[in-house]
This record gives sequence, C-alpha cells and structure tokens, in this order.
Amino acid sequence: MDGQAIISPDQTIPVDTVTGEERPGGSQGFPGYSPANEVDRNRSNLAFYVDGELDITKWLLLNGALRYEDYSDFGETFNYKLATRLKLIDNLSLRASVSSGFRAPSLAQIYYNLRFTNFVGGTAEEVLLAPNNSPVTRGFGISPLKEETAFNGSVGLTLVQWFIQCNGGWLSDRYQGSDCPDGLF
Repeated sequence: MDGQAIISPDQTIPVDTVTGEERPGGSQGFPGYSPANEVDRNRSNLAFYVDGELDITKWLLLNGALRYEDYSDFGETFNYKLATRLKLIDNLSLRASVSSGFRAPSLAQIYYNLRFTNFVGGTAEEVLLAPNNSPVTRGFGISPLKEETAFNGSVGLTLVQWFIQCNGGWLSDRYQGSDCPDGLF
C-alpha cells in the first residue's frame, strides 16, 4: 500500500481513487520452464533468388527479382519484384515498384506454451498459454496460423542534391570529413 507491502490482513486495502473500488491484490507465480514445455520441432527451407538491374537508356532503369522458397511445413511460394526509375531531369527521378511477399509463422508462434499461476484476491489460478496447434486452441475455435502474403506497390520522386554544407565543410556524394552529425547520414 503506497509502496509498502501488505503483510497483515488488518491493513487497509488500497482503493482506486477514480472508481472508489478496492484495488485487487495479486502476483504472478512463474515457475520457469519445465520438461512439459519442451517442444522438439523443426523446419527446413530451400530458396533460390535472382536479381537483375539494367540501364535501358541513360534515363530509364529497370530492376527485377524472383524468389522461390519451399518450406517443409508451409509449402512453396514464388515472389517477385519489378521496379523502374525514370530520370525526369538531371537531379529529379520518378521511381515505381510492385512486389509480392511471403512470411511463414515462426516456430515459436506455433509451438510456444507455458503454464503459470496467478494469485488474484488470494486465490491461486492456474493459467495455460496453449500452443497454436493444440486441442485447447481448437476447442476455443482458434484456427491454425497461416502464412502471411502481401502485394506492395510504391511510386515516388527522388531529388538528388550533390552538395550539402556541414559545419563549414562541403560533402559531395562521398563522405569527406568528420565534422557532420551522425543524423545527417
């Protein structure tokens, strides 16, 4: 109470100043991990990736990438990226890209589990954090985790300024000196 431990039932129970209700006492008993929490799971992944970039003209750049992956537990995925840069004038360019993405749930997201004890109002309550693939989660209507897929698109302008003044010195597109703040880069 007020930073002091309540060690006697004769002490006043703290009251919430907004609601006027007694604040619940409690603690959490984390016993650590036990052999019951042990999980022996693994995943293998085979991937191939290729990326290419080509200056079609001095004003037009094209970029493309392909990625194939085969997960032992989530199947195959094929992802791509297409990008371009069009120089409008010497220091101003228009950029655009589209790509797809894939992410399988981590092994910890699927299999993590834990039992611990919460003490609420002097009563011990056993709590279970059930793994995603357990009958307990299915009993609550929780479906198996699925892979995440994405489609991304972007368009933007880039402006290249060749010289930046910093503490009396000049920088070009290459670093020349040490007087500039770290945040500049």
